[in-house]
Amino acid sequence: FIPVRMWLLLVVGVVGAFEAGRREVVGAIVATSFATRSASGVETKRMVSEGGDFEFAYPASYGIKSKPVRTHLEEVLVSSGKRQIGVVVDPVKLARLADFGTPKFVGDKVVNAERSRDGVTDAELLDARELPDGSYRFEYTNASSRGDNHFIARVLVANGRLYIITAQARIDDFGEARPGLELGVDTFAVAPLA
Repeated sequence: FIPVRMWLLLVVGVVGAFEAGRREVVGAIVATSFATRSASGVETKRMVSEGGDFEFAYPASYGIKSKPVRTHLEEVLVSSGKRQIGVVVDPVKLARLADFGTPKFVGDKVVNAERSRDGVTDAELLDARELPDGSYRFEYTNASSRGDNHFIARVLVANGRLYIITAQARIDDFGEARPGLELGVDTFAVAPLA
């Protein structure tokens, strides 16, 4: 779904050892069932992690998808057809993302990792910037034998964890999909752990 492995490849030199083995968690994510409308008029639902450490809004037309094998401390995916918003969380030894590099440096690493994926013929970084909360926001595209995609991603280090939210749609559907995808990325919030 999301090129999560690419993000992990970026930080593997800094992260150190992830927790050994795979962690399978059933019902690790709880989605509230109430629907509201965003400022853009999109009917939304809210996703809250079981521990309450992160949350985001997503279009009500998206459904929660589960993976049979979980490979991250926490992970969730909501989707509607080829439109997807996913979050992964892993332990990290960084105190802040800036310790790894600038938004442009990290964005270039993301695109280079994307280019090395099987079936990807090209990838282009469109935007890389730091947000006021210290997170980085990226926008990039790829050309692939499985279809050409447009991605919006946000990366944040907090609570000793790396939080990554990635939203994607096919390039030819991105204009229509953008409001819903940006809703997820822009409403993503991480709370301090107790």
